[in-house]
Amino acid sequence: MHGQIGGFVWNGGWVVDILRWRKGFQREGVGRWLCSGSGETLVGLTRERGKNDGLGGELRRRGIRTQELPCISFADGPDRVRLVENLGHSEEWAWIVITSPESADVFLDGWREAGETRGLRVAAVGGATRDRLEQAGVSVAFIPSKATGATLASELPELVPGSLEARILYPCSARAGNDLVESLSTRGYRVTRLNTYDTVPAVWTEAEKSLSSFIQIATFASPSAVQGWLNEAGSLPPLAACIGETSARACMNYMDSEQIFYPEKPGLPGWIDATMQAIDKAESRRENSDA
Repeated sequence: MHGQIGGFVWNGGWVVDILRWRKGFQREGVGRWLCSGSGETLVGLTRERGKNDGLGGELRRRGIRTQELPCISFADGPDRVRLVENLGHSEEWAWIVITSPESADVFLDGWREAGETRGLRVAAVGGATRDRLEQAGVSVAFIPSKATGATLASELPELVPGSLEARILYPCSARAGNDLVESLSTRGYRVTRLNTYDTVPAVWTEAEKSLSSFIQIATFASPSAVQGWLNEAGSLPPLAACIGETSARACMNYMDSEQIFYPEKPGLPGWIDATMQAIDKAESRRENSDA
């Protein structure tokens, strides 16, 4: 169930009439109105706008109420143009390493601009990134046993055993750490890192800031999203469900570990399970408070 009131998009039946809010509808009264008639938890989806359908769609299929509150957006990075230039010389690269769905999207844009270069040997960090690439026609030759950069760096196969000349092209976010580059370099690879895009905080409307106070669980796919929420809301909601350990660690700076849920293996299936565990926790808290 979707709709729009006063320019504000809502999902799953939760409605905030911002016009009435601005006319002096008291915060406490709105809270009672939102929660009346339902004991269900409201889950905040924080990926960039329009890219929350994977998790959000599955939650809504299970009858969970969700609200999109994007905490990040993306902009071109300083090396965006260089990506196209480097993809024109596919024979120079032993591997092209892609470590997120967003990196995959930016890579695919450059790949198309380069004429859909053939013969690329691509490694993807996990299933979601692999699917994004293969759906667009780029074959993935390797994914690690666990969807983390550290595991990818340790498990990436050597094409020529013992060779110290293997070159890797690594297009990524300007905000990504350099651990992957350092780990691959230690193994003897020569890594060319391209900062092809940048993750920037999203700016919320007053309506979104108001609604954030009714979110019981926020779902996070990156430390940048955690920081984006803090920038706009000032504090995190009671519970967090993270796609993996990296995002969870970002939350641990502001929440107790018992308030944070995340899977051992990053990815959408585990993220869904973690979110359902957080929902169970929220429902249990509500039952105890009503007892």
